[in-house]
Amino acid sequence: MTALPQGWVACQLMDVASKPEYGWTTAAMQNLGPRLVRTTDLRGGRIDWSRAPGCRDLPSSLERYLLQTDDILVSRAGTVGVSTIVTAGPPAVFASYLMRIRANAAVNPRYLALFLQSPQYWRQVESFSSGIAIPNINATKLGGLLLPLPPAREQQRIVGALDAHLSRLDAATSALRGTSLRLAALTRAASAWLWERSVASGSAVEIGATGRVTTGSTPKRNQIGMFGGDLPFVTPSDVDWGGMEVVRTARTLSASGAAAVRVLKAGSVLAVCIGATLGKVGWSRSAVATNQQINGIDINASLARPDFLAALLSSPQFQEAMWNNASSTTLPILNKRKFAELSVPLPPRSSQDALMAEHSAVTSLRMNLARDVLTAGRRSIALRRSLLNAAFSGRLVPQDPNDESAELALQRIQAELVTGVPRARLPRTASATQ
Repeated sequence: MTALPQGWVACQLMDVASKPEYGWTTAAMQNLGPRLVRTTDLRGGRIDWSRAPGCRDLPSSLERYLLQTDDILVSRAGTVGVSTIVTAGPPAVFASYLMRIRANAAVNPRYLALFLQSPQYWRQVESFSSGIAIPNINATKLGGLLLPLPPAREQQRIVGALDAHLSRLDAATSALRGTSLRLAALTRAASAWLWERSVASGSAVEIGATGRVTTGSTPKRNQIGMFGGDLPFVTPSDVDWGGMEVVRTARTLSASGAAAVRVLKAGSVLAVCIGATLGKVGWSRSAVATNQQINGIDINASLARPDFLAALLSSPQFQEAMWNNASSTTLPILNKRKFAELSVPLPPRSSQDALMAEHSAVTSLRMNLARDVLTAGRRSIALRRSLLNAAFSGRLVPQDPNDESAELALQRIQAELVTGVPRARLPRTASATQ
């Protein structure tokens, strides 16, 4: 830990909080008993009570697991390190993949909760998880976290300043999310318009008649040298909503990898047909390969423009058809045959240019605005990180030499915890403030 300001002290989390406790192991049951708060219910630094189910079974010692105001929950597996502080909410217990800590008198609970969002905290969590196949953090590691502890009154000033700054930042972030939703609605409206205009000027054509439909595949991972070449390898995460061009991929294939899969020619349309993101559609200006979640269409260029067909496939009308024809199992799947049998209204190739020009005028505006929103979102994340870093380095609020030093306060409070007898505050000395 870097040098701390005057009056601060470096301590471990176990010095200022209770021993981390593990949660209750039970299955979720809707609308039964107290709520069961799980790792997946911690969203944006808060508990999403709308998602938290009830408990199938209750512990014999219910009081041991019931949450109280100012309890702090930390995820020990999955999204390791994610945390929240409990505020108002219904009666609830916490699940087994969470740990609970309670601040003692040495630390403001809100100060501790904010520290658990800081870069200083996350660097320690990442060091615990490095080199581990399944990242996790246990009670011993959590209790051993290093914490910069300022004087009690300075903790209050830090909490007040951070809450003020972060509330404004949260409002801006919420506005950006709202803008993103409106931009998505604009894209859907533009593709719906394109569908309707195509119905008026074209005829219904099955997807399979526009070109060869191919389901992708993934090279075997145990074969060396398959990845890391010049051929883009498209997975669902590389495809955006709205029929946009796929401009970059997280992975590429070597010549050996390309030889082991089906390669789609330049100008192909790509549709995600498996999983929660079923319906994402894009197109590629260059030759690509895809994994098995994507059906590709090698388009007959005399029949359709790739961007035009991708926009049609992104319309609400076609999206509804995809979901209606997908299997209704836990994992939705639209197989190649069913996908190829779906129809689109396809105008003559000569009419597509004019229609696409009108459609592109809207989508290009949307893309420019989306880039601005993305940039603003990244700046928001960086600003939050900077604020938290400054707060826990002693650079957000001024120090007051009249504050009782954190070291003396910590010694006094630890003595009280051991003896159970409150001790008078020690007089300030030169050594305690220098």
